[in-house]
Amino acid sequence: MADGISTTTEVGGIGESPAAPAWPPPAPLTAEAVAAFDLAARRDPLGDRVHFWMAVVAMALQPIHLVPAAIGQAVVIVYALLRLHATWRGALPLLRSPLVVVALLIPAWTAIAIAWSPTPAVGLEDLIPLRFPLFALALWPIRDRIRPLVLAFAAGGAVQAVIQTGMFVGLIPNLNEEYEAWGQTGGLGRHPGNAALFAATAAPLLLGRLMVLSDRRRLVALLLVGVLAGVVIAGNRTLFLVLPVAMLVVVLRVVVSRRFLRERWRATIGAGVITALAIAMVPVIAPSSLVMNRIEAMVGEIERAVVDGQYHSSGGMRLYWWRESVSVVRAAPVLGHGTGSTGAVMMSHLESTRSAEEAEQFATDNPHSTIVTEAIERGVVGVLLWIGLAVLGVFTARRVSNLEPWLTGLPAAWLVAIGYGLSSSVQLSGINTAVLAILLFLTMPPPIVPAVVTET
Repeated sequence: MADGISTTTEVGGIGESPAAPAWPPPAPLTAEAVAAFDLAARRDPLGDRVHFWMAVVAMALQPIHLVPAAIGQAVVIVYALLRLHATWRGALPLLRSPLVVVALLIPAWTAIAIAWSPTPAVGLEDLIPLRFPLFALALWPIRDRIRPLVLAFAAGGAVQAVIQTGMFVGLIPNLNEEYEAWGQTGGLGRHPGNAALFAATAAPLLLGRLMVLSDRRRLVALLLVGVLAGVVIAGNRTLFLVLPVAMLVVVLRVVVSRRFLRERWRATIGAGVITALAIAMVPVIAPSSLVMNRIEAMVGEIERAVVDGQYHSSGGMRLYWWRESVSVVRAAPVLGHGTGSTGAVMMSHLESTRSAEEAEQFATDNPHSTIVTEAIERGVVGVLLWIGLAVLGVFTARRVSNLEPWLTGLPAAWLVAIGYGLSSSVQLSGINTAVLAILLFLTMPPPIVPAVVTET
């Protein structure tokens, strides 16, 4: 069976159905759920292998560029639909996972909210990135082989980092002209924030595996160095603040786990000390580095916006949009103005309360905040769904990582995505939601029957 503490229940010969009825579905992490999951591979062994390799390629493509990433997702989703005749029983227990239910409700509510949008065509476009639960569910039938999938995902981020480095030093033509003046590059994906999010999400997963497992450590360490380099070169200021915290969370989780402390206490403490010192020393040994320059620029932008009212900067415009969104949200607090409405309602609000000139300069359809975008377009209902996804993601990831200790970095990876979403509207980007799909997939209750697990 799979990684982790598992028990597989045999239920007859190949092609036979489980003894238990399909409905109501068994609870996750039970022998019945595991039996239903295993049945798919026995009924369709060739399809199972093809599914796995398709997923490996798709995972590696996600960090590279929107187009190949979307194609990879589409191929896996279509193939998973074709395999439903063999896999549907194994997926039914997921309907009893609160995390999966909330993830499915988000695109459902987004689709419903198009009904009262002043710009429904824009709403339909904004619905497309919210396919992330479909991609996660399409990966589910191969959830028992996730170690290679995580490495494939990280390898894609490392390849992007190599391309970013080549652009940064001038060996490769820089495709990121808009950000080149700031010393940033997003590689083939062009957007530094998107590249950084993939790399920063992979980093805690790799660190956790490196500290827990002894196999392929050189490869994992190399990939970790690669994705960290990608984060630095991308220059995303939010992730400069969030990622160190996430990495420390990984180290602390390993430290407080008595089993790992007993077995690997030297490596654990050493890794913790090195990580803490590395984070603390950045301002000292590299005060003029890209990291410190970007953070100092952010502080300056916020200060100029708050003190002098100068909003023509990345940080300043965010503060302006968030401030103006308060009045917009008050006009439709419960259901919002409808999916895809932000651009129209912000323009109308600024024209009526400020001036036509100010509206032309500052009106936006992307206020760069997951919560602000959700509050404007889908109200309190949408905000609660996204908060539910975040909270359930972290706590379910904690439980899953206790079942599969090499995923110790999974809760921290969720923290990275949550932190990034505070200053970016992740629901508007198919690249950003691809990260959510991967996290959701890894956090779904695994097809194992747990023994007694020590919570950490």
